[in-house]
Amino acid sequence: MDYKEDYHNNHLNWLLSNNTDAKRSIMDIDGFITKIGQKYGFMIDHKNNNDTVSINTLRQLSKFSYLTLNDNTIIKSFIVRCTIDEKENKMVDHATIYEIRNYKKVIDKKEKNDFIENTYTLFETRELIDFLSPEKHNQLIEKIKDRF
Repeated sequence: MDYKEDYHNNHLNWLLSNNTDAKRSIMDIDGFITKIGQKYGFMIDHKNNNDTVSINTLRQLSKFSYLTLNDNTIIKSFIVRCTIDEKENKMVDHATIYEIRNYKKVIDKKEKNDFIENTYTLFETRELIDFLSPEKHNQLIEKIKDRF
């Protein structure tokens, strides 16, 4: 298999995919955010509005959801679906964030919706930044909870 930039994401993923069995999951995590002294940390996979989310991506992210690290940080896993305007340094239109359930709750599930714990819609870039800031995450959820 030839390296395809729009599919493999990086050369290491291509090398591993090309030389291992098909049962292996190779994910490119777009963000891992923690802050010393904060209760939550975040594992993030970004998707543009027209990207497809595979059941395998959801299953693998669920393995990290609500995992507790050695320092007692609890990891929340998210898929963040939005378009980013690099020139304007902001998101375009809105962001939809899917919070992924813990693996133990979805181990035998086969439908994509079964993996979603909560869905959030954010309309401002500042909301997205605060949502993904460990120190502001809970306050932002409280601020927007009436939207859902």
